[in-house]
Amino acid sequence: MGVNNSDLLYADQQLKTLAAQYKNINYIPVVENLNNGWQGKIGNVIDAVIDDFSDLSDFDIYVCGPFNMSRSAKEILISQKKANIGKMYSDAFSYA
Repeated sequence: MGVNNSDLLYADQQLKTLAAQYKNINYIPVVENLNNGWQGKIGNVIDAVIDDFSDLSDFDIYVCGPFNMSRSAKEILISQKKANIGKMYSDAFSYA
């Protein structure tokens, strides 16, 4: 999950709890701007994925955000990390 600052993390505690209960769930929030003593990953969420994974071909990937960001994420992850387009899902939205 990537957000501008830690105040915007959605269901943070619930996701931490799920990740602690189930070994097949990893929750790694990424914030772009430091605030409130943040101790986790900092920067762009796509850059964090690129740094953390060498091959995404076996993963289901869900991307939500503005259309241009979703399209860019798809292109980058396919070209650089072998993401499988058949396992990529997005909920791109545009601002009114």
